[in-house]
Amino acid sequence: MRTQVGIVGAGPAGLLLSHLLHLNGIESIVLEARSREYVENRIRAGILEYGAEQMLNESGVGDRMRRGTIILEGHAGPYSGSRMIAGTLIVLRNAGPLPGFLLKRGTIVLGGGCDALSPTFVDCGVHQLLANRFMAVMIEPYSKPAAKLMRRPLRRLAGDIAVLGKGEIFVGNTTEA
Repeated sequence: MRTQVGIVGAGPAGLLLSHLLHLNGIESIVLEARSREYVENRIRAGILEYGAEQMLNESGVGDRMRRGTIILEGHAGPYSGSRMIAGTLIVLRNAGPLPGFLLKRGTIVLGGGCDALSPTFVDCGVHQLLANRFMAVMIEPYSKPAAKLMRRPLRRLAGDIAVLGKGEIFVGNTTEA
């Protein structure tokens, strides 16, 4: 097999480079020492800087990240969903301190509350939003406990004012916040 460019490593940088070359009509092959299963299941960095976000959006692969919903049916560590660029993170149990720290966009739902919330979020009170009920219908085939949580009244905390964020956190344990 002949190709114009060989790329070593199927990490985020290698795969994005291959995609960008393809968009410009340049053939490439990505070489990876590990198995496909390993590459697809390994945990990569959870934070994207603004420049990387822009590049992913411009290359046409950012939309999938914006639409994503991640459901954790257990506990989450500190800073869960921090610097999230979009999408929804649902944690059914409690989270460590400062979930959503520097959250610009996106939604975090904490079923069991958290150890400590950032004081830079604005408490908007307890609500039962129609959008959350629609989300419940969408995720029910994947997680009945998460759908049940989304149908409950939740405490809404709006935008991290430290970064002029438009994201929000919903806390299921309405005695916290």
